[in-house]
Amino acid sequence: MNVIVADDEYYARKALIKMIKDWGQDNIENIWDFENGQDVVNFMEKGNIPDVIFTDIKMPVLDGLGLLEYISKKKLNVHTFIISVYSEFSYAQMGMKYGCKDYILKPIDRTELNKTLDKVYDEIKYKSFEHKFNSLVYENGPKYSDDVDKILLKSKYSICIIKHFYKNADILKFWNEAVKSKNMFSSYLFNSSNENELVLLNANDTLNNDDFLKYQIKAADYFIKQIKNELKLNAFISISDVYEKSENIKKAYLESKMLMNYRFINEKGIYTSAYFNEYSKYDNEILSKIKLSFYNYILNGNSYDAVKLLDECLKNIQSAKISVCFLNDFISCVISTINCAVDYLNDDESKKDKVKYISPIDLNLYSNFDSLKAATSNYVYSICHEFENKKIKLIL
Repeated sequence: MNVIVADDEYYARKALIKMIKDWGQDNIENIWDFENGQDVVNFMEKGNIPDVIFTDIKMPVLDGLGLLEYISKKKLNVHTFIISVYSEFSYAQMGMKYGCKDYILKPIDRTELNKTLDKVYDEIKYKSFEHKFNSLVYENGPKYSDDVDKILLKSKYSICIIKHFYKNADILKFWNEAVKSKNMFSSYLFNSSNENELVLLNANDTLNNDDFLKYQIKAADYFIKQIKNELKLNAFISISDVYEKSENIKKAYLESKMLMNYRFINEKGIYTSAYFNEYSKYDNEILSKIKLSFYNYILNGNSYDAVKLLDECLKNIQSAKISVCFLNDFISCVISTINCAVDYLNDDESKKDKVKYISPIDLNLYSNFDSLKAATSNYVYSICHEFENKKIKLIL
């Protein structure tokens, strides 16, 4: 973290610098001090943009409010804090208009300063990881600053995904408590586009790979039991293998994403790479049933036997712990078969209202095996109903 302290009082400036270093020397990369706001502006215009600025209000040449106004107009991504005394509080309030995060009263209380530094450091660290993660996973050919790489590369890591299907702010709080209870690794949250999903990076630089994974599983088990007892909620957690180096983040993320789909095969709640399985002996038999019998049931409008066959196949997949990759292939086969039947219906020139094709099913949208089965069964009922109507019209 890079910090600037601006204060025209030399001893006050140096005292604050010492307090900041006492708070966490290892967390500070650079700390610069200036006696007026203009010197800070000149320094930043050379490309030296800090993460944090602590500024007094009354300074010569350019005061603290002028400095904050400059930062606001330039839209610089800097966390700013005013150093104030009670008599200057109205000025501190004015500083808030320019995006100032907070004010610190003189004389400075070490405990309050440490709390402020803890909070801003966590925010900066989170943003760095968020940028790094999103760039690696979602962008092509990203470029990163050295300081972000240093944060990420110093540890081994796994990507952990929590899927909870509930809008509940306590979910993250319970996860943090679970991690703290084991006290063996750190966990960093990344934003996720899915509101029912938390994506985290679990990092450790002391444990071997097996022990690191073991403690992650223990924390996950603690978390699931706690939210079940306290919130009466269920959740699923997938944990990738242990990786090193930033270029493996996307691989770890996609692995964890795929592991999450094992909730359809086994509702235990925690999924690691041990759940990767080869296709079983049932695979060809199940697909053959779909291709040969299922299609005929649909064409005859026989929803009872079609859904019964679908239910039988899905039960076999679940009980045999067949690969989730096969489950995805199976669902794709079902949808493809239904769309073939839709083709047959839409070829009828006398039919004015064409039947809509079914889009591929995304397993990530379903909370568990039963919800996936219900959605697929509804598609089957719908298409069979269309064929039943077609038969009735032919009879009439």
